[in-house]
Amino acid sequence: MATWKQIETSRERRLWFTQVIVPMALGAVALMQVPEVRNAVYDAKQRVGNAMRNVASAFNGWK
Repeated sequence: MATWKQIETSRERRLWFTQVIVPMALGAVALMQVPEVRNAVYDAKQRVGNAMRNVASAFNGWK
């Protein structure tokens, strides 16, 4: 038998999943269908990756 707190926790998780996570995921999938958006996301990912590599290399050479 589940306690009241466990029931409330599972209800809250279910609500978060159905009202927040699923709509965000569906929106992201819909946006990625647009080539301009997909390319912009890819470019941003490349810029962030390059910046992280630059910071990591700066710390590797820093003594």
